[in-house]
Amino acid sequence: MDNNGQLSAELLFATLILIIIVGSLMNIVSSGIGTADNAEISKAKVLADTISRTINSVYSNGKGQYEVLELPDDFNYTVTINNKEVNVLYENKTLTSSIIPKNHIKSVPITMNPGENYTVTNDNGNITIIGS
Repeated sequence: MDNNGQLSAELLFATLILIIIVGSLMNIVSSGIGTADNAEISKAKVLADTISRTINSVYSNGKGQYEVLELPDDFNYTVTINNKEVNVLYENKTLTSSIIPKNHIKSVPITMNPGENYTVTNDNGNITIIGS
């Protein structure tokens, strides 16, 4: 009878260890998946900031200033620009970055697509954005 009790205690102990190991592995895998999602969201936020920084720079540097924006195509997103901000839509999340030239963007809203180039120009204090 002693052997049966010892065997049951060892089985319980081994089962407990197995549950702890499996639980730890599940936690590691789920945090890795969350990290991948956060990396893509970070890319989208950096893109919104880069576009707004370009618009702000062209506006601040005055008449005739222009810059060419080359949008990445390594993930799926949509950019829209209105008179006060740049919005990057990525997987139902909108990442926003403000722009300085309020009400000085021509032809808003502007939609930008991945992998395309856009020229941002200061035309006498008004910003024009043209895809090429």
